[in-house]
Amino acid sequence: GDRVRFLGARSRDEIIEAFAASHVYVHSSRYETFGVALVEAWAAGLPVVTFDCGGVSAMADEIGGRTIRHGDIEALAAAMVDGAGDVSIEMRLDTKRRALLHFDPLLVVGSLREAYRGVRV
Repeated sequence: GDRVRFLGARSRDEIIEAFAASHVYVHSSRYETFGVALVEAWAAGLPVVTFDCGGVSAMADEIGGRTIRHGDIEALAAAMVDGAGDVSIEMRLDTKRRALLHFDPLLVVGSLREAYRGVRV
């Protein structure tokens, strides 16, 4: 009730403001092909609590946050509370740093080039 607000559609600037005012990003999707929203949350320094739904969700433990076995609602709720506990500047900066290490555009492009070079048609 008084702890969760569903904001609906927002502009890019409003999303940045919402991330800055948040303690944790919760992603409860059943399936995910990549997870751009997760990467955006990490880039904003937020810990991510997510079901293991594919895409980058499996990286939450490594970058910042927690990956929960899909469908375990009690574990998701507990991780939300735990994840909202440490919102220090240091934690946010560390999460941002780890996100950049994994998703820096130059690194991603280089990895894609190498993958495509290995493809035979």
